[in-house]
Order: sequence, then C-alpha cells, then structure tokens
Amino acid sequence: MTYGEPTGTFYDNVHARASPAGQSFLRVGRGCLTHELQQQLNNPPPVNAHECETAVVEWLERLSIIESALINFPNVHTRSPTSAPALARSAAGVARQNEIGVPYGPVRSTGRDLHAVEACHERDDSECVITGSNMWDGFPIEIAHIIPFALANETRCRQMDLWRMLEFFWGIDVTSKLYNQIARELDTTHNMVTLVITIHRMFDKGTITFIPKTPNGDRIPVSFSSYSGIYNLEVHYSTPLRVPELIQSTKVIGQNGAASALLEDSSVQILPKPLPSHPYPRAIYFTLRELILWLKRECEDNIGIQGSIVWASE
Repeated sequence: MTYGEPTGTFYDNVHARASPAGQSFLRVGRGCLTHELQQQLNNPPPVNAHECETAVVEWLERLSIIESALINFPNVHTRSPTSAPALARSAAGVARQNEIGVPYGPVRSTGRDLHAVEACHERDDSECVITGSNMWDGFPIEIAHIIPFALANETRCRQMDLWRMLEFFWGIDVTSKLYNQIARELDTTHNMVTLVITIHRMFDKGTITFIPKTPNGDRIPVSFSSYSGIYNLEVHYSTPLRVPELIQSTKVIGQNGAASALLEDSSVQILPKPLPSHPYPRAIYFTLRELILWLKRECEDNIGIQGSIVWASE
C-alpha cells in the first residue's frame, strides 16, 4: 500500500494510522515520552514519502508495545514456568464469615522465597498495613508483591513490553537501572507487603492504588530511589465504591487508631521499624505501579471505555 505526500506534523501522520487505543495514548500520554520522541512527533514529517512511511511504521510498533504493556498490567500474562501459581503458606486460622461476608481463613502468600515471606510477616506483625486486620483475629492475611513477580523473575523479562514502554518514557539507561534494582529486590521485603485478602485482590486487579507521599505531602517520584524514611500511602480507587463504609481500617491517619472507612484520598502511614534484615517496602515501587495504572486509566477514559481497554490486538 502506498500513501500520499506527508502533510502537517509527523504527529498527524502517526495519529491517522494508529489504532483507537494508540490514538488515545497519543492524546493523553504524549507528555510521558522522552524529549527526543516528543520532538520527533512535533516536527514536520520527512519529506521523502518512503522515509516517512518507515518512520510511521516504527511509531506504530511503539504504540503496539505500549498497548500490550498497559493491557497486561498489573496482571502479567506469561508462559514462563517460573511464573507458576504462588506457593501457599499455612498458619493458624479458622474459616468463618465476618459481618460483611468476607471469608476468614489461613494465611497465604504469593511469595516464592519463603524466608522473605516469614520476614515480611515478622516486619508487619502479620497485620495488613492498609486496614490493620491481623492474622490473630482470624483474618486471611497474604503477602503481596508490589511489582508483579512475573515482570522481573528471570533475565529475559527485561525484554517484556512493560520495560520497553518505560524506555520510551525514561530512556534505556534509566530503565535498565530501575529494572536491575527491581530484579535484585523482587523477592525480598523491599517488594513485599502484608495485605488482607480483600485489599490484595483489589490491589492485584488495579482497582485500588496507593500513592506514596512524604509526611509533608510531597509525592515520592520513581527517581527518588534512595528514599527510605517514613512515608504515607494515599488511597485511590479506580471507580467509586458503591458502599464507601464497606472497607474499614484502623490505620487511617487522623483517626487515632479507631476503625473508620478507608475513603478516597485517605492515607495510612508506613513507618520503618528497626529491623535491618527486614527492610520496609520501597516507596518508589508503589509510585511506579500507580503511574502505570494511572496511564492505563487515562487511556481507557479517553476512548470512552469503562472498565477495560479495547486494544487493536483483541
């Protein structure tokens, strides 16, 4: 197929050929791209039609990678044998129902390193860091990975679309540095957090996200990788809860330990304990997760789809 003479900006040429999801990203996510890539879109298209076509095809491939990365996050789909179902860890617990119908049961974990799982339980006192629900009262407590295990559990994961997408945002060097850090800490308490099962399921689906902020209220960016002090997690829901009082927490800042609804924009504090061998979760991992999910939601909303993205590959 041949195309006419390139006109307008190069952005116009790419946008005209992109899928609906690709067009959505170009509208709402263009500012995430590196300065070089943004400049390429803003420039006039190559005068030579063949060169323009080659450049457009290259951009369509970038958009396809971004689509794939977003649609597969946070539930990463892979056939890797090391991404098999999680190991289970049992502990005392009596199966019963609480007043809102959430089943109680044994402690379970998505951790592959059981020593790290034990360390996370010890660090968090077997208590959900978001709601304060604990194993000793019969709540089903699980250990969750903040950055999904399947994204960095073996060397070839570096070629996954998620990391290739981040290269378009931060460049190869920064992305590689971040990936290497996550790969080293993937199955350690730096990337683990204790959650009650209801919050864990919402966290896995991306229906609840947490924005890390300093005690002064400043967001902690991904670039602030050395941050290790006290921080708060601000709660956000992808869609409003039908019954806001459904999720109760004793961790909400300003409530003095009293049970209260875990509402949108409420915050809980992550306070590092003096356990050098059991470091607290890195704030930047929550930041990275929330940034990707924010972009996914923006792309969804921009093409008018509620709850799922209609990608060209589907």
